[in-house]
Amino acid sequence: MPPVKRTKFKKGKRRAAARQPAPQQCVDWLAASDLRGVLARGAVWMACTRQLAYFLERVCLGRKTPRAAAAGVPVFRNVLGDDATGGGDGDAETPVVVRLSPEEAFYMAHTLDCLTVHAEAERGTPLGEEADAAARLVRLSTSELWRALFRLGAEGAEASYFYVRCAAHVHFRRAGWLPRSGLQYGADLVLYQNHPSLVHSDYCVVLCPGPGMRKAAAEATRILLAGGTRRWEDGEEGAEGEEEPMGLRRWTEVQAVSRLCVQVNKTLVAATVDCPAGTDASAPECMWFASVTEARMSRFNPEREVSKGGGGK
Repeated sequence: MPPVKRTKFKKGKRRAAARQPAPQQCVDWLAASDLRGVLARGAVWMACTRQLAYFLERVCLGRKTPRAAAAGVPVFRNVLGDDATGGGDGDAETPVVVRLSPEEAFYMAHTLDCLTVHAEAERGTPLGEEADAAARLVRLSTSELWRALFRLGAEGAEASYFYVRCAAHVHFRRAGWLPRSGLQYGADLVLYQNHPSLVHSDYCVVLCPGPGMRKAAAEATRILLAGGTRRWEDGEEGAEGEEEPMGLRRWTEVQAVSRLCVQVNKTLVAATVDCPAGTDASAPECMWFASVTEARMSRFNPEREVSKGGGGK
């Protein structure tokens, strides 16, 4: 696990951070809630009171979106606590729409056990074509939610790497980090000790699927999309022979990402996410077998090393 560095607060934000609840306090409040979301358009959508939206934002779960972005999605109204009906003092306020990524949604549903996700029933069910969108929503079990989220990254691809991203997301959050997308830094994730508005991120993380993970992801993708049941045979190449779409595949990529991390004062971490051979990634129980191995990378600076050594030649 990347070591926790001294928190680097942004200028003038140290006192502001002291007045706000700590991330773990926010997680505890969320874990005691009973929330509902709707799976649509590649994400899970929620309508939240401003208080709930604030707590989600504090721990980097979801993104506030304009209400127009959720047009046509029958979102549920949610409040902080165990009252999922949205009653009480929050009725008069305009709800805030929050969009959860697949990894964030499964973390809240499986690890925190505070979110149930609904999806539109298949056409042709007894509800009929005339039923409105809200009436057609059905609650997804944990297994159904896993399969639905897994399929989102599998369309048009050899393998869905939802398993990789989800395992890494849970791993870093359990270690006390707040992960966010690292796209702007050429990485998969950036890790914060507190909310991004208060502190600078410490690490950029690039995810690298291990050989067991690549096989498991490819096989589960084939099963969930094609409905097949074929298993990998011993000695079969399968996904190991395919070009890997995640991770640092060439030295030039390592050079580029590490140089960028140095410029923005962050440490690059290559996280290899793997699982034992034969793991069935089409079921959520596979999360128990995922492992994350981290390697920190740093650029050698001869001038800096010489100065540390007392100016030797």
